[in-house]
Amino acid sequence: MRKEVMRRDLQHITYILIIMTISITIVFLGSLSAEANTITDAGSSADSAWLEPRGINIADLVGLVPEDHLRGAIINYSTGEGVVQYLSGRRDGSTVTIEARLIPRLGPTFTKVPCLGKVAHYDEWPSPSPAAAVHIFDGGVDITKKTVLLLLAPAGQTRPLLNSSAYQRYGDLPVAPIGFDEEGALKLPANMGCSILIDGKHLDLTARFTITDQPKISVSTVGSETFWFQSYIGPGSSGLFGSLNQQMSSRFGNRHGKFALEIPCGAEYVLVKFPLLPIDPYVGKDAVTYGLAGSGSYRLAPPNGSDLSVDHVNTMAIPLQGQWRDADQSGGATFLPFFADSVILAPPEYILPAGYRYDPCMTDGGCPAALLDQIYDAKMEMNVYYYKIERVANGLVRIPLRQVGSTGSPQDSTRLEPNALDPTVPMAQAAGQKVIFLPLVFRQTPPETLPPDDNTGCPCGWFDQNGRMLDFIR
Repeated sequence: MRKEVMRRDLQHITYILIIMTISITIVFLGSLSAEANTITDAGSSADSAWLEPRGINIADLVGLVPEDHLRGAIINYSTGEGVVQYLSGRRDGSTVTIEARLIPRLGPTFTKVPCLGKVAHYDEWPSPSPAAAVHIFDGGVDITKKTVLLLLAPAGQTRPLLNSSAYQRYGDLPVAPIGFDEEGALKLPANMGCSILIDGKHLDLTARFTITDQPKISVSTVGSETFWFQSYIGPGSSGLFGSLNQQMSSRFGNRHGKFALEIPCGAEYVLVKFPLLPIDPYVGKDAVTYGLAGSGSYRLAPPNGSDLSVDHVNTMAIPLQGQWRDADQSGGATFLPFFADSVILAPPEYILPAGYRYDPCMTDGGCPAALLDQIYDAKMEMNVYYYKIERVANGLVRIPLRQVGSTGSPQDSTRLEPNALDPTVPMAQAAGQKVIFLPLVFRQTPPETLPPDDNTGCPCGWFDQNGRMLDFIR
């Protein structure tokens, strides 16, 4: 369940405005291309050398973890963009292929879908994706060339523009150029989220993402658990389900289940897989998009069970020893409090259980007692997988982590790559040096020596130049 009703979908944008947007942004796109090749000053203050934590995207896990861990997982969810759900994938050397289901959001004359990169809404973590080429299908028919607009948040070692009270704390997604490869696939640069607008209305959507990227980590599975969770009853914004939540609370009282994790020895990261929410409750009944599936928030917690982490709404690998307290619990803090001992899992806050159809009584009131009883008794399966992750390739940068709270005001939101050329240079020494970005060259075999896990100034993350946080240090 989200903290407040999401920003309205783009359903009121007309097709004419879309075409106008494409036209007037051509000049802007040229400036973006030029900016990507400029030299960047890292700044003069060591305090500026921090980034927010990020989850490891499923694109970085394909072929490194068992396929059944990922099958059915919610790779990406945004109430205004839709859902990307993992169907299958494979890794052949440095090539990763992901087959996914796309659950769109609809406008009057267009269909909108997200991509593999996860945008950070409110206090959620982003989950950057490597560059990919995507084919989009409607009922098996390739409709990729019907793309009319691409909005894309460029990947990078970037800081938020706004605090966690903002829906898009990294800023709105800028327009990106539309380009296709020789096979007709839409080319997606590395990103922290995107929105693909397609001409016409399409519902039976799947996609094939193809990524070329040498693995930078190795992943060992060290354990798993299965839990059966039940519907959420309690405070918070519940959108369409406000009346249902109130009816359930009046009949049964509040309920927010929590599970004690039996964390195996050696586990560093956890991946949580859960079913879709039958209907996104933050899309009104009068919207074109009404009735399509969504997701909800799950959290990690320390032993007291009450200090919940920030919202996580998609399946990604997140560090067990590195979580930040929910913004709503942090009293208007400039930066969210950090905690290291995640031993409790609060399951997705679904007011309507998976497998149940929406009934108008859930919004208008008057649900029969039998339906309320069924909802109360229903159980949903949630799978938890534990991993040990190690860096196997050089070229990652160790950067301290902080997460902006609801009163934070990030002043410098520029790219932070002070030691991108030499990951062994301490952050304080690197502050102020100028960095030029060179093409990334992959080695076929891991280097013999990697930079050590120095925990000075940590918690820290190991980042690549595209801002993917691929390892964590407490």
